[in-house]
Amino acid sequence: MRSEWWVYLIGILIVVGGLAFGAHKFRQSSREKSIQTQMALIESLQAEKRYAEALDQAAALAPRVKNPDTQSRLERLTIQILMRMGKTDEAQKRAEAFLAARPKDPHLGTIHYVLGKIALERDGNRKKAGQHFETVVTQYASDPSSPAAMLGLANLYVLSGELLSAKERLDQLIEMPLEGELRAGVENLLGQVNTEILFSQILLPGEELYTIKPGDNLISIGKRYRVEADLIKTVNRIRDERLLRPGQRIKIPKLDFSILVNISDNTLTLFNNGKFFKKYRVRTGRTAGLTPTGQFRIVDKLKNPSWLDPQTGKLYKPGDPQNELGSRWLKFDRPGLGIHGTIHPETIGKYASRGCVGMLEKDVEELYDLIPIRTPVTIMGERPKIDFGATETTSETKHP
Repeated sequence: MRSEWWVYLIGILIVVGGLAFGAHKFRQSSREKSIQTQMALIESLQAEKRYAEALDQAAALAPRVKNPDTQSRLERLTIQILMRMGKTDEAQKRAEAFLAARPKDPHLGTIHYVLGKIALERDGNRKKAGQHFETVVTQYASDPSSPAAMLGLANLYVLSGELLSAKERLDQLIEMPLEGELRAGVENLLGQVNTEILFSQILLPGEELYTIKPGDNLISIGKRYRVEADLIKTVNRIRDERLLRPGQRIKIPKLDFSILVNISDNTLTLFNNGKFFKKYRVRTGRTAGLTPTGQFRIVDKLKNPSWLDPQTGKLYKPGDPQNELGSRWLKFDRPGLGIHGTIHPETIGKYASRGCVGMLEKDVEELYDLIPIRTPVTIMGERPKIDFGATETTSETKHP
């Protein structure tokens, strides 16, 4: 009987111990789930740029976190938030401390990126910034901060006048599935770089420098290379062809432009040989369907066009402040449809036209000089449905 009593006692202790261990594991699991939920909330607040709230939540959560990996993640997140709030001194101090305390942390890419960004934007130290960005790209290529570090390197190359190196980085980035501000930053910088290279003596594959010979003119040179004379003139910034002299070297570009207009976000993207060249903000039809989708082609180009108001029949001459076409007109192979400037720059980015694609004057003048007649145009997308629970921000002004 005595031995049976011990057996029962041991059994009871095992059961109680198991229940206690199970309760402990349950509490531990619940606490970890709560912490991960809080972490997700902080990341969400950061994405919404509610930095002060995110920082408060992070500070409140820190004492509860015991897991080393979660501690590391929370500290990296806190450093990012501090930097985006402009608290660069504190961000730098914590980033350097993190680097010293966790030299083998697999997520140091974020820390190096923060330190590089501070070195560049606050201190103007390009060399130090470049070292941090290069470390991210070469040693932490899979880190979420790697594309931003590549963009940082591209910016440094531009500042140093190394346009081809910048273009190489940006051409890689533009093919990545980037979103939001990062994609916009890549597109803006790549458009700038592509334009600067085009109007320089820098040669891309298929391009060459031609030495003017006696009796040459731009038309004959253009026919020889199958490049429009006006484009050669534009690329080389030749104001007066009569000033060309034998021995002068001019660039023969290799360009094959196409245009994509996206109604969904009111953008016009210019492609060269199928690759991104530059993106512009535009305006499109004030109601759904006014700007048609499909395939079109540029069939005519006019500088300082006249405009006949189809509703009143009144003719507005070039330069008239009420001429809705602005300074340039690029006509499609569809009556009444094309790309033009605007005397209403505030409507760019909105749904405000009677169907045409409107651009800022400086943008349409640049586009006009670059693209030849017969350039293909694709219009796609549709105007987003209006959320009647939100404030209407689109313009309903009737412009061409």
